[in-house]
Amino acid sequence: IKLLNGPNDISKMVSLISKILKYSITIEKNYTKSLKDEIEHTIYYLDLQRIRFPDKFIVKWNIDSELDSLMVPRLMFQPLLENCLTYGFREDGSLLQITISIEKRNGIVYITIKDNGPGMKNSFRGFLPAPIGNKITSDHIGLENVRKRLHLLFKGQVKTFLDTSHTGTVIRYEITIGDN
Repeated sequence: IKLLNGPNDISKMVSLISKILKYSITIEKNYTKSLKDEIEHTIYYLDLQRIRFPDKFIVKWNIDSELDSLMVPRLMFQPLLENCLTYGFREDGSLLQITISIEKRNGIVYITIKDNGPGMKNSFRGFLPAPIGNKITSDHIGLENVRKRLHLLFKGQVKTFLDTSHTGTVIRYEITIGDN
């Protein structure tokens, strides 16, 4: 860094990658993190992707701060956002907009990730069936992996809503946790 007269993209990327790797490989008793910690890790991932795709996407966050201590699967958001960044860019080069909303209403936590990309090949709008067993039965490995881990953590009290029927993709997890 000193030789280059301060931080540059390479040094920033190395720093971000080291933070991401440390978070990813740290062995703990359980595989959950507070929502606040998971979001912090996700921001590192997005900062790394901003270097890779400068001025190509923006992320809007709408998060209920009362949910900061909610325990969620570690690395929950990264595969979902990776899907947005892998499949969401349009051929016309328009800005990819990703919105992440997390809120609690009537004992249900709603975690929604939405983008304005071209969407998926097959149009679908509705709730996905509960996962059965450990086998991934979809081509959407990241989506399935997160869905199964949420079902395990919240003992099946999770509904997964997917909407690819319009422009973009919406994935929403509805987690019943009660009014605690």
